[in-house]
Amino acid sequence: MAYEPIVYHGVTSKAFCEMKDALQAQGFSISEGEEGGISGKDFAGAYQWCEKEQRLTIRIQAKPWFLPYKFIVEKINDTIGSLIAK
Repeated sequence: MAYEPIVYHGVTSKAFCEMKDALQAQGFSISEGEEGGISGKDFAGAYQWCEKEQRLTIRIQAKPWFLPYKFIVEKINDTIGSLIAK
């Protein structure tokens, strides 16, 4: 099943680094670099950050059937918090 990508705009280099640190502190695994994999306890996905456009896109690729997509999005949004504006 394809899930709607989560897109954030206005993601500066500083905000991107802080976002990665914050997500890792919450238990997410994140690849190094401007794009790669992101995973949590119950899901897997990918991210791509475009420095020029200051845009971050996160795509959920797999999750358990019992875990709502909306819950994952809320968890990511809560973790990122005020670091970046959607």
